[in-house]
Amino acid sequence: MKKNVLLPILLMLIIASPLSAKVIRVNNQETVSKPEENSYITMIEAYNAAGHADTIYLEPTAVAHGNLEVGKRIVFIGGGYFHDQNPDLNAQPFSSLVTGTWTFKLGSLGSKLIGLSFSRPGGSIFLEVNDIEISNCYFSGASSSIGAGRRINAQNNLENLTVSGCFFSSTNSSSWNNVFNNVSLINIVFINNISLRPVNIANNSTGVFSNNLIQSTTFSIGENSNFQVHNNIFLDMTSITIPNAIGSNLSHNVANHALFGTANNNQANVPIGDLFIVSESTDGKYQIKEGGPADGQGRDGVDIGPFGGAKPYKLSGLPDIPVVYQLTTTGVSNSAGKLPITIKVKAN
Repeated sequence: MKKNVLLPILLMLIIASPLSAKVIRVNNQETVSKPEENSYITMIEAYNAAGHADTIYLEPTAVAHGNLEVGKRIVFIGGGYFHDQNPDLNAQPFSSLVTGTWTFKLGSLGSKLIGLSFSRPGGSIFLEVNDIEISNCYFSGASSSIGAGRRINAQNNLENLTVSGCFFSSTNSSSWNNVFNNVSLINIVFINNISLRPVNIANNSTGVFSNNLIQSTTFSIGENSNFQVHNNIFLDMTSITIPNAIGSNLSHNVANHALFGTANNNQANVPIGDLFIVSESTDGKYQIKEGGPADGQGRDGVDIGPFGGAKPYKLSGLPDIPVVYQLTTTGVSNSAGKLPITIKVKAN
């Protein structure tokens, strides 16, 4: 028999945090909270018990979490997604699902969200502070997005946002950041993501856009912006707008169209079948084919696309913690009264 399990206790060995910080569990399918064990059944209880720089681990269940206002620097860690499609990665079939709005307010600067699934009807992130990191998360549905909740600072900029290793599902929404309301992004780092949505970045923005895969109709960076755009794969585009897209600012990208030409090691009109391996997995099908036009052809010799670069996309958005990917038991105790169990654990 197989049992679905993650290994939250090993978080203590992985997360770099002050010695005084603690790890808090929240499992919304348990029947009672146990504050003495830092274990709670609601997200609100867990958050209220957390101190500045603590970690909250959202154990994957079939029940979603709702709205949350964050005013402390917290690391939130979930269990990833697409577990049914990528076998032998995780014995856990559920995601750490959020269907409410999480708003990061004054005091939450420096918070991180890792391995969470923001989904219908309204799972989304609103930012009212700078210096937020979002990685290995899944966004599905038109209302699941990242946006600015209100005026960020005197310049109305959103600064030092990092989005990496995330999967943005297909939607009719205008963009992965469709609710930024013309907020300029300063020093944004958008790397190793897979987006099946149009990407539209506001005017006067700066940052790095590298090793992503964008399969949609539109990619647009606003006027007076300065972005480094490298090692990306652009599929099925009908419109690309990149200001200052000259020289080293735009290089080593691959497309199945000819919208930005072939200068500076860009590749145009590349057949999709030449780029990827054959896979039925929603994210696994974008893995680079060995010997293909994206294999080792990126800037600095890395693979082009989300699985290349210094921080490659991880299948199923698994966080950087040890995970039980198989637990097997006979279900029957032996003659000594002991129950034989075999556990297989892998580091991510």
